[in-house]
Amino acid sequence: MKIVGNNSIFAVEYEVTDKKELMGYARIWFNGEYIGSKKELIYLKSYLLERLKRISEKKILNINNDNIIEKYNLLENRLNDLEDNDIHKYLVSFGTLSDDYTIFSYLTDDDFICVIWKLVGDYPCFDDINYNDRNVKFFKILKKDYLIELEKIEKDIYDSVYPPDNYGFAK
Repeated sequence: MKIVGNNSIFAVEYEVTDKKELMGYARIWFNGEYIGSKKELIYLKSYLLERLKRISEKKILNINNDNIIEKYNLLENRLNDLEDNDIHKYLVSFGTLSDDYTIFSYLTDDDFICVIWKLVGDYPCFDDINYNDRNVKFFKILKKDYLIELEKIEKDIYDSVYPPDNYGFAK
């Protein structure tokens, strides 16, 4: 599998196995921690790239609590409140890539993207996920830097399927 980006900050590890359907395997890296399995076959465009774009479109979260664990617990508890329609603005799903995780994302007033997540499955289907601990994880990056890295990731995946010709134009 190929890694695009810096996996200690923000990167995607991927392998395209079906160019026609743009399917393959992928893991998302935030701060040296990964989400997903090398063994879960996914749609790279819709489950990975489009959902990574959605992270940059999340809303500002107004919870005045800097404790990451408490913030995660507040968000998770809101999922159980059937009258809380706003919580889904912060919930992130990467389709089957994220079945064993609860992931939230939000923006800050100073234009940072934050992602907070936890492995929640007791018995994940894939052994490479079982090596992860069950602690709350946190990632924070300036939105403009996130978008720059996401553009590189997207370009790399698409170039692996539709390589540019010698003149720099896509075939």
